[in-house]
Amino acid sequence: QQQPPPPQQQQQQPIPGLVTVHRMPYPIDSSRAKCRRTMMGVEVLFPFQQPLPAQTAVMVAVLRSLEMSQVCLVESPTGTGKTVALLCAALAWQRRELQRLGTAPRIYYGIRTHSQVKSIIAELEKIPYRPAMAYLASRERQCLNKDVGTRDAAGGAAAASAGSGEGGGGGNRGLNQRCRAAIKITDNKRTPRDKDVQSSTWEDESPPKGACG
Repeated sequence: QQQPPPPQQQQQQPIPGLVTVHRMPYPIDSSRAKCRRTMMGVEVLFPFQQPLPAQTAVMVAVLRSLEMSQVCLVESPTGTGKTVALLCAALAWQRRELQRLGTAPRIYYGIRTHSQVKSIIAELEKIPYRPAMAYLASRERQCLNKDVGTRDAAGGAAAASAGSGEGGGGGNRGLNQRCRAAIKITDNKRTPRDKDVQSSTWEDESPPKGACG
């Protein structure tokens, strides 16, 4: 009796509503990989000799939710290594998707306070995965333009933090207005230079000639 043909494996489609990344898998620093574990069908590289039981539980929970496109709520006490576990599990799954499909959801790591940024970046430096990373925050925290900065129009840095300023919006409102004005000036200078560049999309690593610089 002739056997029926095996069912064709369906290609996983990107999850609707998510911002996706289209690029080659990012590199791995093998010297930081002290342990390799396969969990939920995903090989996870870990920066220590052996994950703690709590870290293993966190990674399995995260990978299961990613595989099933579900929401995962994880609670773990301070000092149990949950940050490393979250980063390793999420990045391992993302890198595998980039290898298989050439696309994967973008990862956003939210934190409660600005002071936690340094600790998250420090943990990211420990793990084997070397993804492109950007720190997103308000203009008040990140603006590098000395003409905009966090100063109030009269030059008082304290006004921005104290919430005083013109129009009831405090220093932040003045900062936003100065930032928009600076962007407008930059755009006006940029337009003649970029008028011959065709509007299109491209990889961050390889923009068309004349689009940058």
